Amino acid sequence: MTTLHRSAVLVSRSGTALVLALATLAVAPQARAATFTVSKTTDDGNGSCATSCTLRDAVTNASAGDTVDVGSMTVTLTAGQITVAKDLTLKGTGAIIDAGSASRAFLVSSGTVRFNGLTISHGKSIGTTGAPAGDIGGWGGAIHVRANAVVYATGCTFTANTAQGGVGGDSSSSGSGTGGGVGGAGAGYQGTPGTGGFGGGGGGGTFGSLGGAA
Repeated sequence: MTTLHRSAVLVSRSGTALVLALATLAVAPQARAATFTVSKTTDDGNGSCATSCTLRDAVTNASAGDTVDVGSMTVTLTAGQITVAKDLTLKGTGAIIDAGSASRAFLVSSGTVRFNGLTISHGKSIGTTGAPAGDIGGWGGAIHVRANAVVYATGCTFTANTAQGGVGGDSSSSGSGTGGGVGGAGAGYQGTPGTGGFGGGGGGGTFGSLGGAA
């Protein structure tokens, strides 16, 4: 490993004499961020990007600070949401990430994640039946961002994403419905109203908000 050295002159005072000391500071070399280029439009990867690379495998194999480049492809997700738990940039030049109305597209659980130049469409999240408040099933149809994560979306489009709160509890047996926990908060990235489940936390509200009374 190559070690770079930087010299600094330290000055100390003793009585009337000045003593100059030369200190050598070791500076560790910085790792260079990598770019993973997505080469497949399908979601059937094998966990490796050695010969070809799906979007899911690219996110999995990337290290913190790396970039995933989707180019201009249309990627269809068929294996559920993609979870991101590290600092990462996902970029494209008109690329489309289509969740097929089968799941949310992305769950960002930690880290700072940047989405640049992507269209995220047909993401869908549905709350759990009878779920208590705090259930995230009906939050964020396209992207759900957990409390300790940060997301930036630049030049992105969110289209045809839906979020729906879960159905409330069975009042005939429990005496009262629990609501859906949440009422379909943030159908898109944030701020887009969702829909409440039947007997659930009616009304969508904005991202991260709890639904109102059934």
